[in-house]
Amino acid sequence: MKVEEIVGIKPLKPLDPAQAQVDSLKRQEKQLATTVKVTRARKAIAKKRQQLAKLTQTT
Repeated sequence: MKVEEIVGIKPLKPLDPAQAQVDSLKRQEKQLATTVKVTRARKAIAKKRQQLAKLTQTT
């Protein structure tokens, strides 16, 4: 028996060039959105750390 027979996974058909380009652009969009979220979170954390450092220096 083959793995496909047991698991029931159907093989994917190759995409034509236009579909492949659209798929690639969608993946890029998701990756960039994730990068933006991570960058904003890092900036917020850095800002809070800076505020905390400022508060601890004044006391």
